[in-house]
Amino acid sequence: MAECSAANLRIFPMQKQQTVAVGKSVVLTCQADASDPALVTQPQWRDPKGQIINEASPGTRPEIYTEPMPAKQLQLLYISSITPAMAGNYTCEATFTNMPLSASVVLDTFGKDFKVMCEVTAEPAPSVDWFKEGTPESDDGTYTCRAVVIQTGELAERNIKLEVYTAPEMEERETKVVIKEGESAAITCKARGKPPPTYSWIKASTRENLGTASRFSVNELSGLLTFDRVEADQMQSSAVITISSLNRTDDGLYECIAENEGGEARKNGHLTVQFRPTFEHMTDMPIWSWNAQPINISCIAESIPNATIKWKFHDLDLIESPQVRIYGSGPISYVTITPTDRSLYGIYKCIATNTLGEAEHIIQVREAFPPGPVLQAKQETITATSVSFNIVGPAEEMGPPILAFTTQYKENGNYDWNLAMNRTWSINSPYIVENLMPMYTYDFRFAAVNQVGVGSWGAPITVIMPRRSPPEQPKWREAVSSESLIHGKYADKYELQWKVPAHNGEPIDMYEISYCPVLKVSGEWRVSAESDCVIDELKSYEAISYEIRGLRPDTRYRMHVRAHNILGYSLPAQLFVQTALGVERSGFAPPQLLSSGSIIGIALAGVLLCLLIVDLLLFCFRRQGVIATICGKRVKTHKDDEAKLGRDEKEPLKDTADDAIKRNSSVEFDGRRVYATSGGPIIGKNSAV
Repeated sequence: MAECSAANLRIFPMQKQQTVAVGKSVVLTCQADASDPALVTQPQWRDPKGQIINEASPGTRPEIYTEPMPAKQLQLLYISSITPAMAGNYTCEATFTNMPLSASVVLDTFGKDFKVMCEVTAEPAPSVDWFKEGTPESDDGTYTCRAVVIQTGELAERNIKLEVYTAPEMEERETKVVIKEGESAAITCKARGKPPPTYSWIKASTRENLGTASRFSVNELSGLLTFDRVEADQMQSSAVITISSLNRTDDGLYECIAENEGGEARKNGHLTVQFRPTFEHMTDMPIWSWNAQPINISCIAESIPNATIKWKFHDLDLIESPQVRIYGSGPISYVTITPTDRSLYGIYKCIATNTLGEAEHIIQVREAFPPGPVLQAKQETITATSVSFNIVGPAEEMGPPILAFTTQYKENGNYDWNLAMNRTWSINSPYIVENLMPMYTYDFRFAAVNQVGVGSWGAPITVIMPRRSPPEQPKWREAVSSESLIHGKYADKYELQWKVPAHNGEPIDMYEISYCPVLKVSGEWRVSAESDCVIDELKSYEAISYEIRGLRPDTRYRMHVRAHNILGYSLPAQLFVQTALGVERSGFAPPQLLSSGSIIGIALAGVLLCLLIVDLLLFCFRRQGVIATICGKRVKTHKDDEAKLGRDEKEPLKDTADDAIKRNSSVEFDGRRVYATSGGPIIGKNSAV
């Protein structure tokens, strides 16, 4: 009990009674305060009438709605443009370990203050007072400002008429309207306010303002709204939206907005369009089964209200059995069938019914078989190592659709098909057998494949492979006529693209690309000058493209591509191209004459040469540098001998500039002072090196 008593609900702002000006927006927050918030259910709000306040539908903003924040155990209450009718006691409720929790707040409203000024000028100063005509309960009316100067007996009055505007306030009405498809419906929107409000309608699903959309026309004063199937009429302080010849697209949430100088009010109404069952999203494909495999047949009926479903087989009610199981009676139902008996194949009917009518959907359950024999397999293109076929499959009445074709092939002298090789193609792909031997004779037989399996084999056909020869003629990647003129995109280049041809027994070792300027004379293409023809060789078997550069602008060229193997060249693939207008360059850099390694080597050699020249100059003028160091080693021994001789004779040595530098170039530091290890003066009293 101690744990339960620790739980409570808090409402922010925390005042138990709050007063809000009419037209203002209010947000109240209900928060669960418990030792274990997970044991508290999500709070919810109730209005002064005790009804639960729901969340806003997507795309809508009603007058009053809630918004949950489960992560923080909060429930927010939004009131937009509060009216006097919204005043009252609002309650937040939740439960904690099955113990109810609640908290409440009272909202009061008050009108906006307004000052009426009466300015009087007199000498001596007058006395001023106010009088009002009409009932004192209402602020509307005529107010009289009276000024009196007692000393002179002068009197002056001025009447001021005050009219108080009140924001629209929606009347209670039915928020849900249900109507049948094809009939008419009306949603009424009524509001009280001064002056009488004007109305607008919005369809919530699209946020389409029916008064500003192109399909509609709205008279805000008279309330007349007209569009395709919808009309609206307003009488004084009410608006009626009338929808004629309803269809399913009219189903949804509609929002009525009432506005005047005092503010606005909103009210939502949902229109539900009922319609008879339909199977428009169901397919008519047959359901196949074989070898007593179980199958499912499903039925989905779309309707409002939901339809009930029953099944029929051979126009009789379908009865459950060990082989037939029915699941669901609407709006979704499916049947599991195990066709151990062929009598279970046939026509099944799904019949959906609601209050507006019924509809039926037919499902064929058929026994599937492997495909029949291939009707025709004809040789089309043959090379020394490959052959392509044109295959006409069997009819599909007896089974599922054809998925693939398969072939077996063997050498003509081998009579055992069990040793044959196999090749399978998906439907509508190129039916080509490759890697055959030149000058061999092969037997081929073909069969179709479906879900059930491989059909029966057709009669074999014999193919004699030709001898080894030059490659086949290359084919352009895009289907173009060899005599047609292609207009290039660039002025100085064109890219040729082709397919790798059959090599006819010997591998392709290169492609020859040639191009010549041509002219068209008497309807025929002729080379303008043989000397202008250019021939390039592409040493690659796998190449399928080549970019020709250095072409002249606005010039017509004949371009050839020939494949080559050890036995010779293929026939050329021919193309006529006209380059675009422009200058004779495409912005490409010219090819490099030297490799990157050569350029780096030359740069290093240049640097070394410069260093050598600098070192020679230092040696000649200042006796410094690498060369000076090498030469100085030869005279070092001789100078040392002279130094020793001078010390033996006990004669003082004269300091030369060079010797002084050498003696003072080595020093020692003992932590306090610096000492020279080779004699000579020290610059600086306490220097450290």
